[in-house]
Amino acid sequence: TFWETLVEKRTARWEIVNKTKDGRFLTIEASASAVRGERGRITGFLAIQRDITERKRAEEALKEYEKVVESSEDMILVVDREYRYRMANRAYAAYRGMERSQIVGKPAREVLGTETFEKIVKKKLDECFQGNIVRFEMKRTYPKLGQRDLSLAYFPIEGPAGVDRAACILTDITERLKAEKALEKTQQQFLQAQKMEAVGRLAGGVAHDFNNLLTIINGYSDLMLETAPEGR
Repeated sequence: TFWETLVEKRTARWEIVNKTKDGRFLTIEASASAVRGERGRITGFLAIQRDITERKRAEEALKEYEKVVESSEDMILVVDREYRYRMANRAYAAYRGMERSQIVGKPAREVLGTETFEKIVKKKLDECFQGNIVRFEMKRTYPKLGQRDLSLAYFPIEGPAGVDRAACILTDITERLKAEKALEKTQQQFLQAQKMEAVGRLAGGVAHDFNNLLTIINGYSDLMLETAPEGR
């Protein structure tokens, strides 16, 4: 309890919420410790209060941010100018089949492989570190998922001395591309069917007109045969 903590010569700490005269609520962190005399008897208390409202708001905002990042199906990571991972969410680790401890703090070259890093990623990161938002698509093979189509977006993050990190969002668009291709194929098949139907109608019309001509020709032929002199 509070008094037991003080008697044991420890500092007691707690938080309280105070309402100000103008209606604002402040979160206060309080601490108290006993002041003892020569014989160790408690002669008074020293209490200190600090306004930690902004810190609590920042902590709550960080918790909300972490919830969003961790629940996202997109792969989200942060890389610094040394090309080291500063952060990687659950989805990114799952896609790579790795623990986050194998990613965070590690060089991108080590995690991605030298070829992918040098030929693709490094150039895009360097462009992002110049203050540009970079978007591109690529194919990537993952241990358990095989080849996937990815849409990538790199966003520069400003620090005290300029852009010092890049936030990277990777979206798996494999299924979307498959659906688009299937839709395109269906549309092409529909257009082809329409063309064949038009050709069929045209052919049917031509055949009908040709039959009409044949009927007239046959009629004239029969008439000429009936009126022609015998032996001719």
